Amino acid sequence: MLRYSSTLKEMPLLFNEMRKAASLKVNGLDDKAIIQQSETENIFQVVKERRKRALATKILTRLRTLPPELLNVLANGSMETAKAVALYALLNVDLLFFEFFNEVYADKHSIGEHFIYDSDFMVFFHRKAAVSSIVANWKDKNLRQLRNAYKKALLESGFAKKCDNSLEITPPLIEKEVSRLFSEQHRKAMCLE
Repeated sequence: MLRYSSTLKEMPLLFNEMRKAASLKVNGLDDKAIIQQSETENIFQVVKERRKRALATKILTRLRTLPPELLNVLANGSMETAKAVALYALLNVDLLFFEFFNEVYADKHSIGEHFIYDSDFMVFFHRKAAVSSIVANWKDKNLRQLRNAYKKALLESGFAKKCDNSLEITPPLIEKEVSRLFSEQHRKAMCLE
């Protein structure tokens, strides 16, 4: 069962790393071999030794949520579509970020509001704090860092564009045969229907 977490601050979208690991998996490497390559060959170009295993493990956790077809798209598909698949994998393992997409991103898009402001992130976090002791115990600094991580993931994945003091909601156009591989719940939250 997924729990709320703020790990997105330390482990953001990681698109390039996820694409590299997906390519290795598509070419026959198993998780153990990828972790070993991360530790011995530093394939994800990590500075700190202890982060080599942690990063590889986090990436592989995300990739395990993908069916083989989506793993292949992440490894070999167009950049825009592969980024959407990477975001999908992230949403599969990060409950709070998925709920943000569902309750803020998709809701705003469905009513024709095209911008997300810093206050939208903070209102979302405060709503979650009212129902979750985990979120309620986070300090304001943690919430600001998490807001910034969410913004970065939205921008990197192509689901938003930077506009002055806000983000413009811009769900990418991806191939229908790919988006059909996402769960219906995720397609709606990601505004891909």
